[in-house]
Amino acid sequence: MPNKRKKLPARVKSLDEPEHLRPASLVKRWDGAVTLGTLKNWRSQGRGPPWLKLERQVVYPVKHLVEWEQDNMRPKVPF
Repeated sequence: MPNKRKKLPARVKSLDEPEHLRPASLVKRWDGAVTLGTLKNWRSQGRGPPWLKLERQVVYPVKHLVEWEQDNMRPKVPF
């Protein structure tokens, strides 16, 4: 039976989507392309995606993470 859930408008967030990602979740999102150590180094050097501390926990706001990912995409190189 097909799913009859209505598609949400673009500006309304699904309840399944987190607002923030912890560093380990970001590593998973990027399929291990970076490590937790790399993220820690980037934070100490002022590099990488925007992050903040909430209740002593480092988190990455998904909204800013998506923008950072788009700004840092590399063009495809033809073979």
